[in-house]
Amino acid sequence: MKIFINRLKLKKGTLKDVEKVKLNPSAKKQFLQMMNDKKFEAYYVKILWKSIAQAYVFYDLEEKNLADGKSTCYVCNVFVHSKFRRMGLCTRLMNTIKESAKKKGFSKIVIGVMEDNIPAITLYRNIGFVNDEGKCNFDAVLRDKNGNRIPRKEYLLLSCNL
Repeated sequence: MKIFINRLKLKKGTLKDVEKVKLNPSAKKQFLQMMNDKKFEAYYVKILWKSIAQAYVFYDLEEKNLADGKSTCYVCNVFVHSKFRRMGLCTRLMNTIKESAKKKGFSKIVIGVMEDNIPAITLYRNIGFVNDEGKCNFDAVLRDKNGNRIPRKEYLLLSCNL
C-alpha cells in the first residue's frame, strides 16, 4: 500500500472543485470569492474523484494574526480519510503547503487543531509546528450573513516558521 500511496497525486483545487464542496450557500460564496481573489487555496488527494485527503490554506483573513496577506497564512480543514491515515498523506499535504507558502513569500503558517486531537497535534509537532499561538473560539474564516464571527468550540493555534 505504501508504494501506491506514494504514487497518488496531490492536486491544487480549482474553483470547480470548491463549487462541489458541500457547504451552506453563504459559506460557499465566501470560499469562492476568496479563491477568486487568490486569498485561498485548496489541496486534495483524490482516488476516483473522491477526496481522501484535503487541506485549505488562507493567505489573507480579517483575523490578521492568522493570515495577514504578507508573512502569515492559515491552514484549516485538514482531513485524511480514516482508511488512509498513518500513511504519510498529511505530511505530504503539509510539506507541499509549506513549500508553496514559502515560494509566495510567507514566513509563518498557523494551523487550528482541536485540543483533544492528540494524533494531529503530535503529527504537526513532528513536522515543525509549536504550541505558541494561543487558542481560538470562533470560525477563523467564515462570517455569518451580517459579517459577524461564528462561535466554535475552542481549539489550539499552532505555528511553524518557514
